[in-house]
Amino acid sequence: MTSNIEKVKRKVSAFVSILDCKDLPSVPNAETVEHFGLQRQFNMGNKYACNDDYKMQGTPLAVCQNTGDWKTMFTCVYECDTHGLQFDGETSTCIKLISTSGSTWKEARTLCQQEGGDLVIIVSKKKWDSVFDYFRSIDRAWVGLKDKRWMNGESFNNIFEITVQLNDYDRDYPMEIENTCGI
Repeated sequence: MTSNIEKVKRKVSAFVSILDCKDLPSVPNAETVEHFGLQRQFNMGNKYACNDDYKMQGTPLAVCQNTGDWKTMFTCVYECDTHGLQFDGETSTCIKLISTSGSTWKEARTLCQQEGGDLVIIVSKKKWDSVFDYFRSIDRAWVGLKDKRWMNGESFNNIFEITVQLNDYDRDYPMEIENTCGI
């Protein structure tokens, strides 16, 4: 037979565990900078700082909620302008046009990766509009599309009815030997 004291202890123990949060949240491109120990109690926070080349948007805290979950009050955003890139606030994208005149899709992608980026992936209407506005004066540019798949693995579905050429063989790129690269 369980005593009333044991029942109360169990209820209090269950209540206390709700007031604590488990491991700190993993925040992309940030680390905690708490110098006086990590806080995991309800309504307490831990201070964070963004990694190099990232700037903070919001308050630099992750706060333990009464549900036992963390509320992260900031994000770390890559600083495009320090690397010669243009930031598009609408799509949170850094973009830069690199001349790859006469190169193959694979060569263009390698060059972009050497610059710290990749060919652009366009999977939303906002992104289509942003990219095409940015490249308005450019006749053609390689994009991160090959074999009807974006570089992140998503299938290419032209739901926006945008003219996209898949390069089975493009006379303007005679060196291209691979099929269906996006231009």
